[in-house]
Amino acid sequence: MIDMATPGKDLTRLWHEDGLGREALLSLVESAFLEEGYHVVRDDGWHPYDLRIAKGPWLQCDLLTVTEYHDNGAALTRIRLKVRATRFALVLCLATALSFVWFAKALLFLPLLFLLLLFCLSRRWTSTLRKKIEGAGESLGASVSGSKI
Repeated sequence: MIDMATPGKDLTRLWHEDGLGREALLSLVESAFLEEGYHVVRDDGWHPYDLRIAKGPWLQCDLLTVTEYHDNGAALTRIRLKVRATRFALVLCLATALSFVWFAKALLFLPLLFLLLLFCLSRRWTSTLRKKIEGAGESLGASVSGSKI
């Protein structure tokens, strides 16, 4: 899969004074995305993500969280979003490229244009996902700190 995430950039931090960790946030985020019609897969312990979120056949997002518990009872939860093109999108792009190589070399730029479109959509979707996750964190009483992009 093509990794559309920018290392170190797709990170959100939620600070919770009462020590609420990632488990409550993941449950809330999962139910919120399921209600909106997203396809959500929870990690079974063997994957490098906590939640995998997809809405269509083109892009999916791996959400990874970690919580640091501090001495004063507070907790800092870090959330990384990794948006990728799905296998379906990549196979379609490759098949299109091969067909253009075979039949019409003049149209070979179209698969590259498709990949550029996927990249632009992934940046926009990352921003939308981040806002939804930050909103879920704030509804749990956490404050957003150090969100980047």
